[in-house]
Amino acid sequence: SNVVDVTNYVRLELGQPLHAFDFEHIEGGNIVVRRARRGEPFQALDESEHVLADDMLVIVDAKKPIAIAGIMGGLRSGVTQSTTRIVLEVATFDAHSIRQTWRALNLQSDSQQLYEKGLSPELPAYGMARAVELLKEIASARVVSEMQDARSNTNRPSVFLLRPLRTNALIGVDIPVDIQRAMLERLGFAVEEGKNDTWQARVPFWRQHDIEADVDLIEEVARLYGYHNLPSVLPFGEIPHRDRDTLLDREEELKDALASTGWTEVYANSFVDPEDVKRAGMNVESALRVENPLVEDQALMRTSLISTMLRTIADNQHLQNALRLFELSRVYEPRAGDLPVERSMLLIALTDTEGGEDLFRAAKGILERLMNTFCVSPQLDRSNLPHWAHPGRGALIVADDEHVGTIAEVHPLLIRAFNLDVVPVFVELDLPILEPCLKSGATYHEPSAYPYVFRDVSLLSDEATDYEMIERTIQGASTLLRSVELFDLYRGSQIEAGKKSLAMHLAFGADDRTLTSDEVDTHMGAISLALQSLGVTARE
Repeated sequence: SNVVDVTNYVRLELGQPLHAFDFEHIEGGNIVVRRARRGEPFQALDESEHVLADDMLVIVDAKKPIAIAGIMGGLRSGVTQSTTRIVLEVATFDAHSIRQTWRALNLQSDSQQLYEKGLSPELPAYGMARAVELLKEIASARVVSEMQDARSNTNRPSVFLLRPLRTNALIGVDIPVDIQRAMLERLGFAVEEGKNDTWQARVPFWRQHDIEADVDLIEEVARLYGYHNLPSVLPFGEIPHRDRDTLLDREEELKDALASTGWTEVYANSFVDPEDVKRAGMNVESALRVENPLVEDQALMRTSLISTMLRTIADNQHLQNALRLFELSRVYEPRAGDLPVERSMLLIALTDTEGGEDLFRAAKGILERLMNTFCVSPQLDRSNLPHWAHPGRGALIVADDEHVGTIAEVHPLLIRAFNLDVVPVFVELDLPILEPCLKSGATYHEPSAYPYVFRDVSLLSDEATDYEMIERTIQGASTLLRSVELFDLYRGSQIEAGKKSLAMHLAFGADDRTLTSDEVDTHMGAISLALQSLGVTARE
């Protein structure tokens, strides 16, 4: 139909949808816009059937809907080859209403796509005039009635105060005043001279959506003048100085050190399940609660990395028993009447099916290698372990007389609570406290030109005597001792009950000479004497 062709052409030409109704099928000869009635039936032009809701706009005749406003006309009133009289309808509708209706009905059209973006209320008059002009020219149509305008209000065009001198100052080029004015008028802006070298620029209706201030008008002048015609000027001024965030630098160095030795980094959610917090033995009430969590298992902000690491192990233990994981992230500690404190924590996790001393020593080795990277010699203190730590297989980590973390096997109660088939050992480090202890860069010490002298020693000690105390005593008893390495630990029927046997490699050396056997024997005697104060004796 040439009528349909005209409406489509005007829609493409002006961006204004139109709809033509067959006048013979309009009951009462009049149309109005109203809300649909709940359950009202409607058959669209594409022959689809719809049941309308009371929040949808419809165009109706005297009896029932003949179009869903802004989306699609009805089959009953559609234009056909036999149509001789039509009613042209051109309108604007609320974009939100159109979007809500087509989604509810799953009914889309070319008109709907334009209406839901929002159209100017000034555009329908242009669309109507253009359609009538084309129908007269192409279809020999005659206008038999006046145009009825049912607009609800008249939008006042935006008017902005513009100063040509400010335009030149912002652009950086002196553009003559008459050229500025001509540029704006070519774009449809009505420019009137005001007082004190100012203009009043009235925005055309088709630019109401993007012209919001006088600087937008200045941008239009610059665009027409040509950005390529603007001179290039290097920026000048002092570059602001920002102090380095040493904690952030240390975090990256710690991550690199762990990842480079084969450890897998974990990124867990900071929003945690209250049930996991309970399973980890922590107080749910002491954690920050999210006011509008997306799901209930993300209702709390974590105050520790322990619960999320245990959950990660539980979810991945079926893949392998020996997991080597670490996470460096923030925890959130609430403060009364103030914002929460964000603390950077590092948690290293090793797992095995049995746990025990071998796994603990492996974790201790990782800790020592990591701290040696930053020239830190950590000490272990077995007092006041946190709740998650096994009471007999853990210790606090001390550096520069500061408690910087904990190394421990996870408490059996937590292992059962998370249904773990493996035994984890955790190394937890509090980075804000640890960071001042870390040294920047490696320090080079020239190796001795003289060979070391090695001695092996087997010691017998009480089960309750800490290895850390034994090692510190040995180190303090000799100025020539360069290293101590524990290579065997024995408990069994070959020694007394309540005792343990430790075998160590000791390395002695000097920077200015090769040590004699007598010198080493003297220092070995001093070590034996110092160990006696701990009740530790050498095995024959």
